[in-house]
Order: sequence, then structure tokens, then C-alpha cells
Amino acid sequence: MTKVTPSGAFTEYPIPSGGVGPAGIAAGPDGNLWFTEWRVNQVAKVTTSGVFTEYPVPTASSTPWGIAAGPDGNLWFTEYAQTANQIAKVTTSGVFTEYPISSANSFPYAIAAGPDGNLWFTEVGTENVAKVTTSGLVTEYPCCVSYGIAAGPDGNVWFTGSQTNAIDKIEAGGATDVDLSIATTDSPDPVNTHQQVTYTIAVSNLAPSIDATGVTVMSPLSAHVTFVSAIPSQGTCSTSKAKGATTVTCAIGTLAGGASATITLAVKPLQPGTLTNTTSVASSVTDRNPANNTAQELTSVLK
Repeated sequence: MTKVTPSGAFTEYPIPSGGVGPAGIAAGPDGNLWFTEWRVNQVAKVTTSGVFTEYPVPTASSTPWGIAAGPDGNLWFTEYAQTANQIAKVTTSGVFTEYPISSANSFPYAIAAGPDGNLWFTEVGTENVAKVTTSGLVTEYPCCVSYGIAAGPDGNVWFTGSQTNAIDKIEAGGATDVDLSIATTDSPDPVNTHQQVTYTIAVSNLAPSIDATGVTVMSPLSAHVTFVSAIPSQGTCSTSKAKGATTVTCAIGTLAGGASATITLAVKPLQPGTLTNTTSVASSVTDRNPANNTAQELTSVLK
């Protein structure tokens, strides 16, 4: 085990057990440094003066790997071995408690304390990101192959996506995807033929802190209306025609978490009856709730 001063002076301390394979390390609440010894199936602590204490993990050949200080005053670590498949905690006096992960072959890897009072960890084998409460309740969220993980200053948990060549984040509530919604209102209603009716289209990203990129709104118009205008609060709108029907497409761009944009769409109906306006929203990222991506507004058209 080695320490280095801010000026670059190194001091090395030999670990009592030979060939331990030290892996993860974290500052403990007791003023010591805690680390995993995966080759000898131990968790250990070292004082700042280099005195070691080693504790055998109860499950044999568990491969303890990542380690982090929890908000409960314990040290939490992952048991990476396929035969273990657990998250465990150890008190500062060396008492262990182990918690099984429901998904088999999860290969839990890195672990970090989250902003929500839970411990968050990556599962290399199942392509999940997961959290465990301080009472041992594990919740898994499907995502991607990920390794490193850390709590961010923005209240999210950040992790490395190795196969996606990306850095990802997950809300402390467990969301990695956006939640776009769309709603439409009309005015006036009813409206006379050849009189302008205006649709106010509101697009929102309901994910509090996950940005939606490449947001696009589409509104195919009835063949029985004349298009007047489409004005977005951000981005641009354009029209296209196919088989005599006009479609309005608005490229909104990026909607930050919790943000909204509006589009003011104006048309003139050409005949009496019920005019149906259908509008949909999509983006370049996964939407956790596609059920609220479409809105429909009915307008009564008089003679």
C-alpha cells in the first residue's frame, strides 16, 4: 500500500498477507483507508501511519473488488465472483453482512455512495446499474456494460459505458432515459370555416435532469385545412407535402431536463365538421414513457 504527498513524495507499506491483489480503496469514517484484497478474499484497513488489519470475507472465493464508505458508517463492497454475486458491508470493527443480488451472474464491479443515501454499483455481467439501500434492498436498472461509477455534483450518478464509448448518468430515482410529453390546446373552438384556428403545442421533458437531444415534433395536417404558420419557441419549423397532405415538422433541438418548448400552429379549416389535429414528439435518445408522446385535439368547425 502506498501514499503520496501533494508534492509527490511516496511512502510504501508492505501488506502483511502476501500476493493479496489489492483492488479498490476508499477513505473510511474511522479515519483509516479501507481496501479490498481480491486474491486472498479479504477486506483490510490501514491507518495513516501504515498499520494494517485484515478481515476475511465470510463467503469463500468471493473476489471483493470495489469499495466505498456508506452513509451508515459502514464500508460497502462488491463481491465480483460468479459464485458470490453479492453486495456486502463491513463495520469499522470488522463485522460483515452480505446481501444477494437477484440477477444471476451480475458480476458487481465498482460501487459509490449516491446522493440519495443509497450505494450505487455497476453490474458487468447483466448490463445493469443498481443501487442497494443501507438495509440491503437491491434495485437493478437495465442499461449497458458499465464499470466505473461515481456520484456527481448535479445529484445524479455517473458511470462509464464501455461498449457505448460514452459517459452516462442515471437519476438517483433510477432513470437513465428522458420522458418527453406533448399536449395541445386550440383556440377558438368552435371556429367557422375559413377562420383561423390556433393550436398551442407544449412539449416537455419530464426527466428532471436528463437532457433530451434531437427533439422533433411532427403534425400531419388534415387535407381539409390551409396551413398558415408554425412558430416554435426554439428551433425551426418546416412543411412538406405528400399526396396532397401537408406535414409540419419542427426541429426543437435539445430540451434540458425539466424544460419545455411551445409551438404555435395556425391553420384555416375549409369545411364544417370535426377537425382533428394529431401531434407527436420524438428524440434521438430513449424515451422511458412513449405513451405520452402523442396528443390529439378536436375542433368543431361551423359553416
